[in-house]
Amino acid sequence: MALPQKRVAFFDVDNTILRGSSLYFLGRGMYRRGYFTKHDIANFMLANLRFRLRGEDAVELDKFRDAAQVFIAGHKVDDLQDLAKEVYDQYVSPALWEGTIDIANQHMADGDEVWL
Repeated sequence: MALPQKRVAFFDVDNTILRGSSLYFLGRGMYRRGYFTKHDIANFMLANLRFRLRGEDAVELDKFRDAAQVFIAGHKVDDLQDLAKEVYDQYVSPALWEGTIDIANQHMADGDEVWL
């Protein structure tokens, strides 16, 4: 007996759906709201540049994610939700690859699962 065929599409977010690093955009938004210093943002910018030039580096991404988690510790959920909306509207939305979004939407329209 044959199993039903189900298709699944996998998309990486950074440099596939989005030009650049989602964590970099979060860092920019956090800086604008005073979560950290100019020195911190310079380090984030360098990490984003390395990511754009060389691609994904697991060690660098782990360091970046860990640093971001330290910055949000102790903040109110409502404040973080406002921050997330601001970051999406100002940075993420303009950096989306429309062609990739169209492909993902077509998969969903075809009944495929889409995983990011």
